[in-house]
Amino acid sequence: MEVLNGVIEGDISPNHDITIKGIMNGTLIVNGVYADVHGVVNGDVIVNNGGSVNIYGTVQGGYY
Repeated sequence: MEVLNGVIEGDISPNHDITIKGIMNGTLIVNGVYADVHGVVNGDVIVNNGGSVNIYGTVQGGYY
């Protein structure tokens, strides 16, 4: 699982499992993969096609 640290600017839609540790300013689109959020998402989290998200931090937008 890839770990993304620090500040992430912009929307992302990973094609593999990820962990976000830090601050993401944008939309996280989880399409059929697995994601852990241990930081802050200043945007929406969108889950499609059997994707899965565990949120241990904060989402400042919507969760769809």
